[in-house]
Amino acid sequence: MTEEIKQSLQTLEKTIDLALASAKATADEWRRKCAQAQETIDRLEDQLAAVKPPQPTDLTLTMSPFAPYGIKLVWGNVPDNSVISLLPTGDRNRKAIVLPILNPDHEAVVTFSDLRADGWPDATYRWEIEGVIVSPTGERGTPVIARIPDPPSTTEPKPEPKPPAGENTFTLPDPAKALYPTTADEACKLANVRQSKPLVIKGLKFTGARLNFEQGARDVFIVDCDFSDIPGGLHIGHGIRIIGGATNMVIYGNRFARTGETAIQAWGDMNNVTIQANQFTSLFEGIHFLDLGGDGLRIVNNTFRKIRRMGVELQGDKRPTGMVIAHNDILYDDIATTYDGTFGLSIMPSCVGAQIIGNRVVGPSGNQKMKTWGVAVGIELKVIDSVVSGNYIEGTNNAVQIADASGTTIKLNTIVDTGQQAFWLTGTGDTRDLKITDNKIRSNDLAFLFTGSPSRRAGVVIAENEINAPRLYQGEFGGKTKQ
Repeated sequence: MTEEIKQSLQTLEKTIDLALASAKATADEWRRKCAQAQETIDRLEDQLAAVKPPQPTDLTLTMSPFAPYGIKLVWGNVPDNSVISLLPTGDRNRKAIVLPILNPDHEAVVTFSDLRADGWPDATYRWEIEGVIVSPTGERGTPVIARIPDPPSTTEPKPEPKPPAGENTFTLPDPAKALYPTTADEACKLANVRQSKPLVIKGLKFTGARLNFEQGARDVFIVDCDFSDIPGGLHIGHGIRIIGGATNMVIYGNRFARTGETAIQAWGDMNNVTIQANQFTSLFEGIHFLDLGGDGLRIVNNTFRKIRRMGVELQGDKRPTGMVIAHNDILYDDIATTYDGTFGLSIMPSCVGAQIIGNRVVGPSGNQKMKTWGVAVGIELKVIDSVVSGNYIEGTNNAVQIADASGTTIKLNTIVDTGQQAFWLTGTGDTRDLKITDNKIRSNDLAFLFTGSPSRRAGVVIAENEINAPRLYQGEFGGKTKQ
């Protein structure tokens, strides 16, 4: 009996060994088969990835912040020969714009002019626009949406800065802590010597008398005074003359008439100086600053009538900052008194970050040629990174003459009845990245004149202007985009 049990155990052990060997062989086979299956899965996934629809992150739509106004598209890595389809969400029946993806830089801009060319009305710009990438086999990615803001309005400019015309923003010092002269003679004597206290000249009449600040001006207020019938010519026939610059000065609500030369003339830096709500009548020139530098010059809300030469002329090369020239009204209402070099505003000291906003320059006739007497230029510019907006220029030979305007935006201006050209980019200075957009232009001859070196106009954009002129361009552009 014992022997039989031993034989049975031996037989069972052999059976177990055979079963284990067979199971091991089977497991190895299954491992091999699983590895083959994984290889197949990996290969199929690679094939699927090559033909799968583009993912949502492959496309973004944004409003282009500068002209040309339109939609900026940016896309990632997409299948070759894919396209981008654009469609306004508010009108599914409208024809979609289909753009082939050819740009290796993965971005492009569709302008509003492109939209109009494809039959989209202006109202479309107020809708949401849907973009989607479509692969060569027809698979569509996840749509992305961009809401396009209204284009800037040329009919409702909102010029800055504040305050509104005529509102003063200063407070006169306490009479106990300042000098208040009571006669013009006393004021002239005090002005000619630097004072340790603020000087307030208020409500005085300077008939034939000049107010000279020969040692500069600091903490000076000239308010509600009359300057008239002052004889003399160059550097003599002025109402107010400042040598050596000014700091913390206000010239407000005064009347200047019949001065031999310039009503307000100054040399040097102007720091926190305001010239506001003054009246300039029947004189050679309103305001003329030379060797101008400093920060915070504001010339706002002044009126100029029967000026022979320039309403405001600013010269120098010190790059003043924080300048505001706004809401001035310059009317050349007497052709007989104008001068061959008459400019409305001449802003030429390479101002940085200037605001030239909401001014009006009106000449006697836009049919005058520059070689004859008339208003040669409405606004002359040599500025950097500045804004020229909401100005109205009528009846000048050349509305805007640009010597230097790099990084500047000229927008929302109205130009009417020019004798020669609305804009003259002279090429004498750097106008790189200048943007001239959304202006209303009506010229009797030419809209844009380009002279000088085209290389100085690199990056210039001219777009979305409303133009009525016999000729659009003359000269070599050299810029980035023109309409």
